[in-house]
Amino acid sequence: MGVGIFSMRLATAPKETKITANWLIKRFVCALSVLLCACGDSSSNSPEIANYTRGNHYALVVYSGAGIGDDGFEDNIYSGFVSSADSLGYVLENFNPPDNKSAGEVIERFFKESKNSPYEHRLLVLGAGEYAGLFEKHPQWKPDEQNEILFLDTYPGSLDVYIRDISLYGVSYMAGAVVADMKKRDVKVLGANPKSKAVNSAITGFIDGYKSTGAPFEADSQVIYLGKEENEGFDFDVSYFLSYSYVSDSIEFVFPVIGGSNTNMFRYLREDDSDVKFLTCGMDADQQYLSDNIAFSIVKRMDVLVGDFMSQWVRDKSQPKRTLETLESRYVDVVVAENYNSWAPHFEKFRKQAIKAEQKYLEEK
Repeated sequence: MGVGIFSMRLATAPKETKITANWLIKRFVCALSVLLCACGDSSSNSPEIANYTRGNHYALVVYSGAGIGDDGFEDNIYSGFVSSADSLGYVLENFNPPDNKSAGEVIERFFKESKNSPYEHRLLVLGAGEYAGLFEKHPQWKPDEQNEILFLDTYPGSLDVYIRDISLYGVSYMAGAVVADMKKRDVKVLGANPKSKAVNSAITGFIDGYKSTGAPFEADSQVIYLGKEENEGFDFDVSYFLSYSYVSDSIEFVFPVIGGSNTNMFRYLREDDSDVKFLTCGMDADQQYLSDNIAFSIVKRMDVLVGDFMSQWVRDKSQPKRTLETLESRYVDVVVAENYNSWAPHFEKFRKQAIKAEQKYLEEK
């Protein structure tokens, strides 16, 4: 048995982590993805087909180069597709590409195979906007009566595609206001890179919320980016070493918008035996089980968003081409960690203010 092209990293429970039902479920999802790829050919660009063979609808999901396995944004997407394929009965393929070249080959295969495909309705799903450039280079890749395209991120091109995205400005604004309200003054913000719109939206929201309380914030000295280009900074070990300096400098709170890089920061917090360490938050999913210093998590429910979209698509129902969900929706919110229940009322205190701020921010964009 070779290692399949759908590969991922498995995380193990830290020694001090309590093995809860929630933790077991998360690890089960990771294990399931490995089972789907265990017999693949490591030299092949053929995605692995999940065992859902009912119906005449077929979906191919191409994840971003950052991959799956950090219990974040794309893990939620994967979970949503697996769950909805099981309940709705469409054929599902998942592909986790090692690079853009492999992603392009699989996308090309999707369109070439449509002529002889047994499926009346086919959907190509792109897990991140980083593949928009590939479509600009291949104008022949476009939707038609049989093939449709869904971007789970902003797509800047002119194709008539579906787009589903979740704004992090409002929920990050609420988080920033609460961190300031809890009197955390020595604060750092980590961003993956300055070119990602999603990263900068979250960072801008956090800073705006923090400053709305009257607390000072100097972006030039308090914001650090791990990478320079749009796809950089999401999987860097440097966050582990930055955490060491933050503990040494008595930083009180770190807001991380760095994708999989945050797992290295959480690892440092688990391993460091200092009496006083900074607090932080989980991103995209409830990650409180990864460190006792995670006060809350910003939860981006891509699994629910995917499930809702596919429910309509499989039933051939008309739905909007483009949606951007906000703090007012059920797709994004904050989960306060069990050991920080005293923070919960503070989030409700700033919720309405954050919703209004997000509305204004998006209107001006």
